[in-house]
Amino acid sequence: MFPAKDPSKTTYSDSELIALMLGKLLKEGQNIKTAIQTLIETKLIGTWRLAIVLTAEPDKLYVTKNAGPLFMGKSEGKIVICSDQSILNEQASNFTFSKLRVNTLYEISDDCSIT
Repeated sequence: MFPAKDPSKTTYSDSELIALMLGKLLKEGQNIKTAIQTLIETKLIGTWRLAIVLTAEPDKLYVTKNAGPLFMGKSEGKIVICSDQSILNEQASNFTFSKLRVNTLYEISDDCSIT
């Protein structure tokens, strides 16, 4: 959190605000996939890339983006998510990379299955 101009108020980083908005949707009864879709379709503006893990579901990773490069690399029993071209170059022999599509929600499980 960052101090606000008015010391009685607190401002939040964009990441903290996204987490707060997502938490609100979950408390309202939405499941995680619906909550993320609602958030990215109706609440977020600007450029963003998200990787979300819930403490209640530590075996799942949810990944989505609206702009900019974001890649998923997969090999046997391993997945890497990156936006840095140097990682792609360094790991090209170890992973098969694909560019993630805009506004698509990827669910990655501990067993490296992707839906």
